[in-house]
Amino acid sequence: TGLVANMKSVQKLLSCSFFLEKASLCGLKLTKKILNAIKNENLKVLDLSCCSGVSGLTIESVNKVLKCDKLRELNLGFEMGSKSSELVNQLVNNLPPNLERLSLGGLDCLSDDHVKVIANRCKKLMEFDLNGASKITNTSIAYIAENLPELVKLDISFTKIGINAIIELKSLSNL
Repeated sequence: TGLVANMKSVQKLLSCSFFLEKASLCGLKLTKKILNAIKNENLKVLDLSCCSGVSGLTIESVNKVLKCDKLRELNLGFEMGSKSSELVNQLVNNLPPNLERLSLGGLDCLSDDHVKVIANRCKKLMEFDLNGASKITNTSIAYIAENLPELVKLDISFTKIGINAIIELKSLSNL
């Protein structure tokens, strides 16, 4: 059996950790209080993957997280599921441009248009996880190939991207 976190302790730890650079809340139940407790002055890595209680993730909490100027890694994999398109648009259109690693695996409402925005906005991405983003098609490969020259890792498992489109990625020498 796994350990169970005391959520009040997690909230207190987050709220008083001004110099926190990495936070993994993987698998925890997200609440507005937990998300609002995150101090963002020095945060470089935030892992919110596989969290439950997705009602905690609101436009307000997304805005707070995205104001982390030093954020380089963001993992929302399998956290957001079928969140509203308004929330996904807010997230995609406000991602920190200096992100190097981004996981949106399992985000089933993510579209090719969202990938276009991400590829144009976050040109420093080295790792991009779209695993399970079931609406992503071959169209996204062109955006990725044209705009993400630093990419070394791309997960497009369980998307609608065909094998022939993957050939377009040969221009990314580090991939």
